[in-house]
Amino acid sequence: MKLTDIVSKEDVIEQLVSTTKEGVIEELVGYMVERGKISKEDREGVMGEILSRESLGSTGIGNGLAIPHYKKSKYVQEVVAVFGKSAQGIDFSSLDGELSYLFFLFISPEKYSETDPPHLKILKKLSLLGRDNDFCRFLREAKSREEIYELIEEIDQNLSISA
Repeated sequence: MKLTDIVSKEDVIEQLVSTTKEGVIEELVGYMVERGKISKEDREGVMGEILSRESLGSTGIGNGLAIPHYKKSKYVQEVVAVFGKSAQGIDFSSLDGELSYLFFLFISPEKYSETDPPHLKILKKLSLLGRDNDFCRFLREAKSREEIYELIEEIDQNLSISA
């Protein structure tokens, strides 16, 4: 599965305004509503799912990257995602103790079996990206939605995770 299968150029927020972990999640979920990825009525339910997952342990994986997510959501029929970037950085209780600047939020539906979980493939790809210092730095330095999306496309071409 490619990241560009679930994140389009229009799904990129080049400058998040939130300054807290919960605020970033709320902003990203709100953007999913704006983009029609989840319904307005399901917004609070999705927030609850993401925050409940986050309470199990931070999805701030380090190197400035956080991957808030939820598997087996009852609110989506397909995997949906958005990306946001924060210039000032957010305390996301990251594993390395540093601020997070890059946020891939995604939600997987209930329908996938445990033997074919797309969320694990996405997490694997994003985790590998988190270890790539250059990629994370380039994403942080990107000035526009177009630049960010070009980097996501480039990584899709260079990092293959079987679908």
